[in-house]
Amino acid sequence: MAPTRRLWMTAFRWLRRVALVVIPALLLWFVVIPQLGEARAALVSLRSISIPMIVLAVACEVASLLVLGGYARSVLNPVTRPGYFTVLRVRLTDLGVNNVAPGGGVVALAVRYRLLTLLGMSAGDVVSSAGIEITAGTLVLGAIFAVGISLSLPVAAASFYPYAATVVGGVFVLSLVVFVLLLRYREHTHRVIASLGRRFPNLPASSLSAFVDSVADNLAAFASNRRRLAATILLAALNWLFDAASLWVFLLAFGHTFAVGQLLLAYGLASLLGMLPITPGGLGVIEGVLVPALVAFAAPHTVVVLGVVAWRLVEFWMPIPVSLIAYGSLRFGPLRRHTFPELVERHVG
Repeated sequence: MAPTRRLWMTAFRWLRRVALVVIPALLLWFVVIPQLGEARAALVSLRSISIPMIVLAVACEVASLLVLGGYARSVLNPVTRPGYFTVLRVRLTDLGVNNVAPGGGVVALAVRYRLLTLLGMSAGDVVSSAGIEITAGTLVLGAIFAVGISLSLPVAAASFYPYAATVVGGVFVLSLVVFVLLLRYREHTHRVIASLGRRFPNLPASSLSAFVDSVADNLAAFASNRRRLAATILLAALNWLFDAASLWVFLLAFGHTFAVGQLLLAYGLASLLGMLPITPGGLGVIEGVLVPALVAFAAPHTVVVLGVVAWRLVEFWMPIPVSLIAYGSLRFGPLRRHTFPELVERHVG
């Protein structure tokens, strides 16, 4: 490797590490902490909080997590996939990783990959299923956001939401292009992958070709099964909608009712931006977008802050200790035959 290129790569790695520390710190300092202070002040002024509503909101979030297990299992190869409870524990484990690790999404995918391959699934099955799950979840969330826009007109039409809808459309087109290339133009995709593989001598062309074939075969099998496709879309929608319902009930518990369109619009926008790999689990990003978006609908600021903070305590923080329990049950259950170094091995593949 040329010295100049090596220098640039080293500089880029250091800049990325600094950004992963500085950006979350700035978001916490300027966005999250001020909102927590406002929430403490608001708690003093609010006289009555509906405890049954709080319980219902937590139940909605638990339902979202339970549906997540079925959603994750629906995209896996039906022949080799583990049982529902095992897949649920895998997803809860990587969800906890996603919420604590810098660049959590990538690290969580690596954890999911490692656990599922140790449970007997092939690399191609795991990667293709992860791609299907992420794409389907993003597109369904985009559809929820679009419904929120349509139900909130003309407010949405007079703001920047149409531009966000354009971004969602761009993601849909990009996903469609990738699927078409893999399903209809596999030979062309092989040539592109082979040309990229030549830039990385450690990746054999034959392995890359076999990997592309495995992913394409899994995508073709998934797309041809209409019942499985419909089940995946339904479960993805329920996963998001239970989460949104939890937020709506938390806001109601603190004294304000939002129209369905208003809530879906704000929730969809915040969740889409929270999926960007900026902070773990969208920490700071989701709160920073969701509060002003809901306040824009003439809602009391203190109530919105309380509702959003309470929802994030359940939606973001609750899965972290739950993930430790889930991983422990895997470690001493289906994965007990594997040694600890196998479970923490850092390479993928």
